[in-house]
Amino acid sequence: MKPPPPDYGLRLTRAWTHVLRSASLLVLLWTSLESVRCQSRGPRFRLPDVPYDYVELRMPHGLPGLPLHRRSITGDAERANDLATLGRVLFYDKQLSANRSRSCASCHQQERGFADSSRRSRGFRGRRTHRNSMSIANLRFHRGRLFWDGRSRQLEEMVMMPITDEIEMGLSISRLVRRLRADRDYDPLWVAAFGSAEVSRERIAKALAAFVRAIVSLQSKFDRGYAAAGDVAKDFDNFTPAENRGKAMFYGVNGNVRHSCAACHVERIPSPCGNTFLINAGMFSSYSLSNNGLDSINSRVDRGLGAVSGRSGDEGMFRAPSLRNIEVTGPYMHDGRFATLAEVVRFYAHGVRLHENLGEAMRPKAIGDAGWSRHPASASGSVLTGRHVSPIAGPPGFPMGSREQRDLVAFLLTLTDYALLTDPRLSDPFVR
Repeated sequence: MKPPPPDYGLRLTRAWTHVLRSASLLVLLWTSLESVRCQSRGPRFRLPDVPYDYVELRMPHGLPGLPLHRRSITGDAERANDLATLGRVLFYDKQLSANRSRSCASCHQQERGFADSSRRSRGFRGRRTHRNSMSIANLRFHRGRLFWDGRSRQLEEMVMMPITDEIEMGLSISRLVRRLRADRDYDPLWVAAFGSAEVSRERIAKALAAFVRAIVSLQSKFDRGYAAAGDVAKDFDNFTPAENRGKAMFYGVNGNVRHSCAACHVERIPSPCGNTFLINAGMFSSYSLSNNGLDSINSRVDRGLGAVSGRSGDEGMFRAPSLRNIEVTGPYMHDGRFATLAEVVRFYAHGVRLHENLGEAMRPKAIGDAGWSRHPASASGSVLTGRHVSPIAGPPGFPMGSREQRDLVAFLLTLTDYALLTDPRLSDPFVR
């Protein structure tokens, strides 16, 4: 074998020096580019230079009915828009869950009317929650209990409970505060909303509640028709015949208003003349909880308010969800058991179960009784009236034929506010 040339070692050294020098240059170039990228990336979310207006209600001019409760989204009107802006970022931030996989918006999706498309929502570890996530639109006008089972009375309390829930988001308040304090992108938002960059549970709750109060839905086909007609008892010019027939059924304007959909989905306040009620057009939901006959008494079914209060009279009682945007908020009921509106209406027509706490509007009529019984309905098919048991003249619920059911669904579809589903003020600000 030939010996290597005399300069072989020198050439090898020079080659390795060249390789190392090139590698060093590449590392230096990559580091420089990364530094520039980090310096110029800006916040992880994009917000307008001038905050959106979250205070002024967007609705048809002169919307009639009861004056809407216009509770301010914050006590400080000057900072209202900045507070809701901060709340919007928090609402969409996945840092609010233990493993950074879920945000409030994961279960309250804008395109779904701020509800969830799953029967039961998925938590941060993939486990299913106990109930379907109801829409949070128009809570600005709500004056009753919150959640399906009414376990909360204040919006500032409601917005924090899913964060600490062991299934939903699983994050302690102390860890949440530490995370947000360490996130420098938030500093300008805290300062604009509160005057300083301090982070606390109270401030997080106020900001989230302010954004939720800004989720207002008042631009549906119904709203335009109502603003023009001024009375739900009149036919709306922008409605089809089927939609007007469904509206009449919903409000019971051609019969007993106490035995109608509006009895549970419109807050009723007696008028001065005492024989009718005025209508709060904001929620399409009552402030009280009721039993709608989904299940008979059974210890294995969801007890609703009864599990919160411990009272037998509250068994099976749930909050009636807002019907606003009901077209896109399915599946329906607290457990998501119905996939379509047609199924929901069919249930009220033929499927209501007798329960001792069944809501008055759905109770069967007793023979000889001019009105709908206020007394508990027994499972044996009779109405308990004090010491006497009277046979019932009809089934519970709202018996309807197939055309009536279709008309009612047609009316419910007029409650969709398509502007809400794409409103940039309420959209995800994060750069995904």
